[in-house]
Amino acid sequence: MHYGEELVFPVILKYHINESLFKEMNILEFKEENIKWAQFIVNNRNGFEYMKDVNSCFHNLKQKFDIVIGSIADNQISLLTKELKALKEKVTDNDLRNMRYSYHTNQVSFHTQRSLTCLELFECDIITKNKQKGEAVNE
Repeated sequence: MHYGEELVFPVILKYHINESLFKEMNILEFKEENIKWAQFIVNNRNGFEYMKDVNSCFHNLKQKFDIVIGSIADNQISLLTKELKALKEKVTDNDLRNMRYSYHTNQVSFHTQRSLTCLELFECDIITKNKQKGEAVNE
């Protein structure tokens, strides 16, 4: 892959999580995909003006939570957040159904410098070529 004049290769960074440090963090965990989860995502993407318009203040824009754990929103979330912002509306049950992937997803999102102390890099794989379509090989 080229970026400007440079040849750039994708990398896979692998980390261990220090469990004892992790337990000391202020963690928000969404155990299910519900309206609260969906509104949190939309609020964080749309910002303070939107939250004021819809009278909702559940967000992490000021990094109250070091780590947020939960499902990943569908890739259509960008369109939905723009629409909700323009309409000055909150997330509905119908919106929630459209935000879900057809399979289970989960992510751990690190939001503060403090939370990054939990991570210990142990491997960096540089992806340099494809063996078969969709199958990456590292060297």
